[in-house]
Amino acid sequence: MRRTTTLLCAAVTLTLLLPAWTPAPPLNKQQKQARAELRVTLREMLKEQRQDQLEAMDTFRSCLLSLRSDLLDGAQPVSLLEPLRDCLDRFVERIVLAEHDSCLKAMTRAGKLLGNLGGTAPGFGRGDGQLFDQAMTRLRSRSRTRLDQGLRLLDRTLVMRFEAQDYTLCVRARAPELDFAVMVEDDVLIDRRPAPWVAVMVAGSSLSQENDGVLFLSGYSHDPDWSPGLDDTPRLDAVELECRQGITYQKGVPLVGMTGEPLGEDNPPVRWFASFWHLDDKLVSVPSSGSLPEGNALVRAVQHGVVGTASIGIPDRKSVV
Repeated sequence: MRRTTTLLCAAVTLTLLLPAWTPAPPLNKQQKQARAELRVTLREMLKEQRQDQLEAMDTFRSCLLSLRSDLLDGAQPVSLLEPLRDCLDRFVERIVLAEHDSCLKAMTRAGKLLGNLGGTAPGFGRGDGQLFDQAMTRLRSRSRTRLDQGLRLLDRTLVMRFEAQDYTLCVRARAPELDFAVMVEDDVLIDRRPAPWVAVMVAGSSLSQENDGVLFLSGYSHDPDWSPGLDDTPRLDAVELECRQGITYQKGVPLVGMTGEPLGEDNPPVRWFASFWHLDDKLVSVPSSGSLPEGNALVRAVQHGVVGTASIGIPDRKSVV
């Protein structure tokens, strides 16, 4: 009885010390209408993203089947690494664009809704666990899921075929982290100067030889000094590769647009490509094999002192079961 009384007194005391809980004010009619329209907009956004990513998966499957046909027709495995990198790069690009474009359309609409309200409203904030925040989480989760599905498809379609020809692969695909926030009418808060991003890594090595690795890379970056009309080719400061036997790098890696059209406001230079065959910083045009040592390696993309990193394994014959 004494223990029960003590606990009851403690609970009463704690209640008196804590500030009174005040429920959130109810939404007015205009806020309710804005939330309803936002819900419809986000539903359409997710539907559009899903359709675009399914089309990307179909295109990626066709590309992999074409590479498999080339391999079965006698192409050397090492000669297919660059086309495989490009194939995977286009797949990542379409997954990213599906996320980016559908999100941007939704955010433009959401910004106008906020503009009509004259300020903020519940359901529009990042981290509040409500409509907008939930949709952004789902959007990102879908992109990761599609990339995982694409890598599993690659494994089924090509990796075993490569191993049948005494060659093995390590492949990674990483979608850039896109982070949007609605501000006010006709405005979206987004990082206009993101850090360099290593998106695709394709490493290959023979099963019967040592220290014959090759690595192909692609990614995204932004040159803050570039503007439309400049004659100078925008460039990434450097791409570095560090492995157990040393460090090598490529300086002044060109930045290219998302399409084959001339660079401009609608086609800014945001993509880069690189390859490493040896540790002596020499580019070789498709030799019979590379000389990178097997084992894990670290890739750094550097732009104006900002660094993006990713790791990849140069496959080791001993690790293949």
